[in-house]
Amino acid sequence: MGISERKDEARFRAALVREREARGISQAQLARSVNKTQQWLWKIEHGEQVIGLQQAIALAAGVGVPLADLLASDERSYDELIAIRDRLKEERRDLATQLQAKRLEVEELASAHLRANAELNDVEVQLFFHPSVEHDDQE
Repeated sequence: MGISERKDEARFRAALVREREARGISQAQLARSVNKTQQWLWKIEHGEQVIGLQQAIALAAGVGVPLADLLASDERSYDELIAIRDRLKEERRDLATQLQAKRLEVEELASAHLRANAELNDVEVQLFFHPSVEHDDQE
């Protein structure tokens, strides 16, 4: 078996697992749908069992996708990668802006908290020394 064939099988296995899990189908359910055991499917998904074309077609049908989709390359075109990069950069800029706004909000809250603490301490001192409060002189 050549490198290309191993890559195709690995891509098929990864896509099968991804599609099965995305649809909430258990290994046991998918295995039953193709008249196989869960152990057989586990071996397929982990590359321990060779799979034939008819079985691959049946598994693809079992998860509800064409076999071609499970064999399609995951490689993205240059233009797709550029678009993804640009979207991620914009998202990062937006998040940085939101983060800066939250930092300013936290700083304002911290300042308000410090002012409230200072005012509370001042009132506590005034209450302590208020003429209507009697203190026991302990000499």
